[in-house]
Amino acid sequence: MKRTLWTIGVAFVGFFIGGEVGAASGAVAGSVWGASIGLGFGTIFCEQRATKLLVAYWAATLGLVGPLFGVVIEAVPKPSVSPSQLIFAAFAGALAGVLVGAFSGFVQWKCRVWKAHRPALRT
Repeated sequence: MKRTLWTIGVAFVGFFIGGEVGAASGAVAGSVWGASIGLGFGTIFCEQRATKLLVAYWAATLGLVGPLFGVVIEAVPKPSVSPSQLIFAAFAGALAGVLVGAFSGFVQWKCRVWKAHRPALRT
């Protein structure tokens, strides 16, 4: 249920972000983009077992979020930005998102493995 709420909620946000930029086609693309991010976060936060898929979920999800921040960071300080600069910024943001996501997923996976194999404390 939580995964579904994450997917629908972030798809709704993506609908407005995409619709603001590209009208009807942007709204559809934004909804799909947002739903993909929502599904990723929903899967990450609902998964209780220590699986190596957590690393892939984190990398893919932050790889999808990264272009938004890359473009915002590149476009905000400059009065005019060329399309090639925006494409490079989106690619750099995606790459940074994948790297940070893979690291975050690895840390979360190791913590869950450690917690699952830790002996019970006796009082």
